[in-house]
Amino acid sequence: MNRQNEIKVKHRIQLLINGHSAELSGESIGCFGVGDIKAKVSALNSVPEGFDLGLLVYVLLTGQPSMSYCLKGAFNPFHKSYGTYEACRTLDLGEFGNLKTDYKISKSGKNLFANFKITGTTSIPSKLIGVAPSYESWMPIIGSNEILGHFTMIWNTKNGQYIKGEADTRYLLPHAHELDSVQHREIKIDFQSDNQTLIQNERIVLFKNGFVNLKESEIIESYEKTPHNNLTVAQAHERP
Repeated sequence: MNRQNEIKVKHRIQLLINGHSAELSGESIGCFGVGDIKAKVSALNSVPEGFDLGLLVYVLLTGQPSMSYCLKGAFNPFHKSYGTYEACRTLDLGEFGNLKTDYKISKSGKNLFANFKITGTTSIPSKLIGVAPSYESWMPIIGSNEILGHFTMIWNTKNGQYIKGEADTRYLLPHAHELDSVQHREIKIDFQSDNQTLIQNERIVLFKNGFVNLKESEIIESYEKTPHNNLTVAQAHERP
């Protein structure tokens, strides 16, 4: 990743979980169209009991679709707005609870600012230590600024349990999108967390159909041949 073209995203996360509030702040770093993103957020006060910071991976970096790597034939509607949009995402954890996140990604100087408001109830029985790869499908509402998304996440816990979450998203772009067919995102996440801090690395690949089977070297080689993806927010806004 070329540091000169990195996009920094400042994060503000407000929680209201199980009747208790908390706030986190941090930063993520990535590039438009590259597919690799990393983040670190830390709690400014105590995290509500029954909530695990590992749950935040369902929205924290998956909320940066502009940074998805595009396979041939795929189209990223979030590039036109240079990463800015609003969304509401729900997470149904079954017997372990449910979450709702309203969030907005906006321009902040040469970078971006992400504001998340997360509410709900959770009762996570054991520490979350990992999450399986996910596949999100985007369904465009033709002739509008709205895209609907759905994916399933499966976490594993320290005591050997699995926790499944069904995530549904309503994306609202600041313009009418040009997406005319269903597309998908492969989402791979690695994270470490404790009661105060979450560190997350993520790889996202956008594709139109078929299966994803790219090695890291192939993604890097392909990206280096497509310099049009290599835009900063400032450079993008200079376009007519």
